Amino acid sequence: MSSPKPVRLANISACFGLGTAALFLLLAGLTGLKLRFAPVPIALTTLILGALFAARRRHEREDGDERLAAGTGVVMILFCGGLGSGLICLVGQTFGLPFVDPALHRADLSMGIDLEAIIRVIAGVRGLPEVLAFAYNSSFPLVFITALSLAHMRKFERAWELCTMFNLCLLVATVCSALVPAAGPFYVLPIPVGVQQLLPAGSGTYHLSHLFALREAKQFVIDPSQLQGVATFPSFHTALALMTAAAWRDVKWMWIPMLGWQALVIVSTIPIGGHYAIDLVAGAACWAFAAAWWRRSVGAPYGMTIPPFTLRVWPVT
Repeated sequence: MSSPKPVRLANISACFGLGTAALFLLLAGLTGLKLRFAPVPIALTTLILGALFAARRRHEREDGDERLAAGTGVVMILFCGGLGSGLICLVGQTFGLPFVDPALHRADLSMGIDLEAIIRVIAGVRGLPEVLAFAYNSSFPLVFITALSLAHMRKFERAWELCTMFNLCLLVATVCSALVPAAGPFYVLPIPVGVQQLLPAGSGTYHLSHLFALREAKQFVIDPSQLQGVATFPSFHTALALMTAAAWRDVKWMWIPMLGWQALVIVSTIPIGGHYAIDLVAGAACWAFAAAWWRRSVGAPYGMTIPPFTLRVWPVT
């Protein structure tokens, strides 16, 4: 059975997201934003969450199936965390705080990184942009598949760890998107139209129409079915790739292929996701801090096996 502390930490991480979303909605309302509700999507979302909660409680009993309890639990926790942070990401843009793109671009230049050159090289490799787009779009489905697979394999602590990493990193990314918003390099840098045409439609710019519409909005509709990602700094896709790969670290036949696939996801964040290089660094740091906090909280080493080597990092006491 799942030990209580990992389950409790995962539950708390979801509550943080929902609570912060409520705070953001309150602040937006106090600043004059008119809030409206989409009753049908909200009712359907409530029904789905209620069904997951009921199934989880049913199978947490002694005569229940612990795999079903964990499976419904992780889906519910991921769903709640994503819902809360999704609302933060969108309503936070209505605050209209100044973009920090110049600072992010300067950070890239200080590291000697030429984003335009990187995008031009990737766009010029036949078939690579399409593969990267597929990898980029696979991230969210894979995190749900991973959590459910780990629950089915009875690796319950790993499943709850993944849920907690997901919720904490997404919360940080979405709060930052509101307080230090950015439009991304495809809006700021002079990337030639010819280069952009070699990339899949919407690459690096898919979020811009929603971003600017939100910054000019006078009302906001709370609709769980219309949550869009408009966060740039830090890169949540980078954190998501790292946490998903790390979740498989005890399954040798899966860990190396997943590590390779998630490396593609990280590469895709620049040409497809429209991120600065510093966004990737910040996303990786976000995951690293969340992982360190998790292992310290549960009091276990963060083990990572790389055949034929084994690395174990113990929490400082």
